[in-house]
Amino acid sequence: MNKFISLALTLGATFSAIAASEMPKFDIKPIGKGVYQHTSYQDVPGFGVVGSNGLVVIENQKAYIVDTPWSVEDTKTLVDWIQAQHAEVKASLSTHYHEDRTAGIAWLNEHGIATYASSLTNQILSQKGKPKATHEFRSEREIHVAGSNLEVLFPGGGHTKDNVVVWIPNQKMLFGGCFIRSNGAKSLGNLKDATVSTWYQSLEKVTATYPDIQFVVPGHGESGTSALISNTKQLVEAKLHADQTSH
Repeated sequence: MNKFISLALTLGATFSAIAASEMPKFDIKPIGKGVYQHTSYQDVPGFGVVGSNGLVVIENQKAYIVDTPWSVEDTKTLVDWIQAQHAEVKASLSTHYHEDRTAGIAWLNEHGIATYASSLTNQILSQKGKPKATHEFRSEREIHVAGSNLEVLFPGGGHTKDNVVVWIPNQKMLFGGCFIRSNGAKSLGNLKDATVSTWYQSLEKVTATYPDIQFVVPGHGESGTSALISNTKQLVEAKLHADQTSH
């Protein structure tokens, strides 16, 4: 019996090492002038290894984080990287309350870095006993968030009831977060907290507000053109149709 236990432990350790080696490392890449995409990874039950995208926008050596990485460790790594670029971390903003957007809030708060979220996001975080952002935006559309060039728009519910998008006007770049699916996505992903019934109208509001979008960064998957928004609309329509025919 001891031999079997020993073998099981050895195999378990081996498979754990293989799984760890397959987990991609946190990475940062430039996607525009002074704009960088950061991607962190977690093994999510039912989905496997998932990459989560956020941004760093650097303006005049001041850095703004759009969505924290998915762990405290990766948040520290990101801040270290920003400081290595000789930039000051001025603020972060989270596009909704899920952990892939907010995992670093507590650490940033502890280190005196301003954190921003909508009043609705903060309300939900508080209800769930999670650390809140230190600053709130309350209106539907906020410009010059934290003194930056960034705009925040609440288009209506979609992936969650509190999701917002971030617009970088001088780059004509939209950070859609989990509200926008990648071109490669075949489904709407995690719908546990979604408001699918309003998602299409919310997407329409984004394109009406920003008709000249040239580049879109989704919360998960590859960035691309405004075709990502069209793909998300198609996925929403397919989901609504499937729900109707199933009743």
